[in-house]
Amino acid sequence: MELDEMRGLSKDAFHVGILIGLVLILIGTIIFVFGCGTVDQFIPGTCGIWWEVFGKPSVLILHGDDGLGDPELLADTFRDPKHLGIRNVRVRHMKSLSLGNLQQYDLVIVDHARTMSTEKMNMLIEYMGGGGRLVWLGDAGAETVEGDTLLQLWERPGVDFDDADANSTFGPWVRRDGTDVISLDEFIGVNYVSNYCELKLKSCENDFPFVGIPDLVEPDHDLVRGTKPGLALYGNFAVVKVSDRTTATTIANIDFGSVLISDDGKNYGDLFPFIVTAGLGERVTYYAIPPEMFTSDEMPNEEKYYSFVENMYYSAVE
Repeated sequence: MELDEMRGLSKDAFHVGILIGLVLILIGTIIFVFGCGTVDQFIPGTCGIWWEVFGKPSVLILHGDDGLGDPELLADTFRDPKHLGIRNVRVRHMKSLSLGNLQQYDLVIVDHARTMSTEKMNMLIEYMGGGGRLVWLGDAGAETVEGDTLLQLWERPGVDFDDADANSTFGPWVRRDGTDVISLDEFIGVNYVSNYCELKLKSCENDFPFVGIPDLVEPDHDLVRGTKPGLALYGNFAVVKVSDRTTATTIANIDFGSVLISDDGKNYGDLFPFIVTAGLGERVTYYAIPPEMFTSDEMPNEEKYYSFVENMYYSAVE
């Protein structure tokens, strides 16, 4: 009888062990797809345990040679012990990286990389499609390199167009690589139009023109935690439009305060996407103004806003 009881207990322990293992696999899958913060809301301390077991999230700031943003300033802001104090951050030029290099990082931030080849753009799309988390800043990828080809309207299935505009393109974030279509807009949720300072030259006599205030579309979202609705926003920014090719979520707009009329007389409206998320579990975040610019010593009146960078980091890794 005692032997039968011991066998029964052993079976029960075995089944309990299997159940615990399945639960841990489920939790691990949820963390991988949606981030540990999703589980942390229900099981406090999950992120801390996850990081202790698997190590702190590794961050790569990937840059080029031109465009909006300052990758070194962003890295310094991450490392500042008075704020994030994150040491596991590397800054690398994109010319030296392959997909295998990217896959070593939990979070890749693309900054100051206006000129970008289709090859590198496709590499970043593949990184994100493989489960990586991506933050795309400003006008990264807004200029092609020699040999790259933009996709024309008639080449994309299901797009309505007139004969007059059939040869127009979707902009620099939609390209053709041989017979393949590289659609960055479907991954980051927006299409590039121009830079503000290209539209209003006289307004940009200094590097930090006043461009408006935040319009918080999702005021409870972690990306805008602590953001005051009337906060003054400064700096050149990428004018973009939310793509109709994907399910993107606008977290905040730049409220220009009046209608933006470019130097050539074109009306661009008064609200411009500032922070947009896309992808399963919001694995991709786009910022029209690189958030590190708000921590620059050149900010007017010596104002600095660290919350944008802090929120960007924690929302991406949790």
